[in-house]
Amino acid sequence: MTLRPDIFFNELNRLFPRADFLIAYSGGLDSTVLVHLCAQGAAEENRGRLLAVHVNHGIHPQSGHWAVHCKTTCAGLDVRCRVLSLNLVAKPVRNLEETARTARYDALLRLMTEGTVLLTAQHRDDQAETILLQLLRGGGLQGLSGMPESIAFGPGILHRPLLKVSRSSIQAYADLHGLKWIDDPSNLDTVHDRNYLRHEIIPRIRSRWPGMDKTLARSGKHCAEAQKIVDAQGESWFESVIERSRNTILISKLSEFDEARKRLILRHWIRRSGYRSPSQVKLQRIISEAIPAARDRFPRIQWDEAEVRRYRDKLYLLTPIGKFDRDRVTRWSICSPLPIPELSGTLECRSPDRHPDFPTKDVSVRFRKGGERCRLPGRQGTRSLKKVFQELAVPPWERDRIPLIYFKDELAAIGDRLVCAPFHELGLEFRWIREGSSRSESAFASLQFDYGEPAPG
Repeated sequence: MTLRPDIFFNELNRLFPRADFLIAYSGGLDSTVLVHLCAQGAAEENRGRLLAVHVNHGIHPQSGHWAVHCKTTCAGLDVRCRVLSLNLVAKPVRNLEETARTARYDALLRLMTEGTVLLTAQHRDDQAETILLQLLRGGGLQGLSGMPESIAFGPGILHRPLLKVSRSSIQAYADLHGLKWIDDPSNLDTVHDRNYLRHEIIPRIRSRWPGMDKTLARSGKHCAEAQKIVDAQGESWFESVIERSRNTILISKLSEFDEARKRLILRHWIRRSGYRSPSQVKLQRIISEAIPAARDRFPRIQWDEAEVRRYRDKLYLLTPIGKFDRDRVTRWSICSPLPIPELSGTLECRSPDRHPDFPTKDVSVRFRKGGERCRLPGRQGTRSLKKVFQELAVPPWERDRIPLIYFKDELAAIGDRLVCAPFHELGLEFRWIREGSSRSESAFASLQFDYGEPAPG
């Protein structure tokens, strides 16, 4: 395939006519060609839509020189360039590649705005490697579909315009235009699975099947089409079991399906919530331990970034909850929002028609320690907080983390669940705005690592 800058940028402009383009620019061969194609193909009035972004991980001794190289190259092409410095701490070598990739995309995500398109330089050979890796890891249809050409990325879109282009065509373009790029020595280290496949295995396969990158890409396309059909069917099953207000699965409904359909529904739920799917073993534990558990049991199945818990007839999908100081007491000026970073939430008081006795001082926020009691509106006497939580169907793992609002030393409200008597007569309303209980469907974590994709070249 012959690459021509004018045709290349015209196609980008056709797909995204008013978009600003962020170009992931590592300084390697592939991303250098991508920057050059954009710069040479864009007319002068479109240059302002281009921003090359180099992420300096701070791991390699030469990383500072690589950043200078990228800025110099962009200056010569009249393309704006921004360097993001991360200063990562190197972990064991087998985890380093994924650590860097995670941090890189997280940094790029923070630059995205509505209508922005992030361009990355993965090509057809990368796609073939991805599909082979997924096959060797026992991937299903989604993994064997490879990397999609375009996908939601935060408020914008991630697009891979070179995904149908071979590595040899990219090399030929760089040679033709006399481009200079960085050769990262880590790309030769075969301790990484992708590098081992690229340098040791694929050359032997290609010697027997020269067109292997084309045929694997075609197989990936077939799998992607099949995955769309499965997703459409899975969506209809999913709709019959989901309780959207809390993103929980109704176990009584899920139990009506056979095991294969349960797995499909659970994967669909997890993926829609922005998490990577767990291993087959973890998924099976959800089916065999959480779903049939007795109502007084609270099983928990956790993997790297998420966990599934059961309470009563529901499955909950959560980001693992960290520790926090339950003994803390925070004075609160009730008229202003109160962020509680340890719990990734903010407490607000909304009372538009303020009563004359509305408390504006002597208000504090505490957490459950045991023995608390609450006067329920319209009922005689007081009830223990444990009984109140049970009546409100609050899952056990949330109970110690719900902010308790006190006026002087009397419990006035249980987060946004209940305003105690007599404070409900004052028109008090509370909101507990939680973040991160599930991830956005368009968030970065939902789109990258199921594909095991390479770093932008």
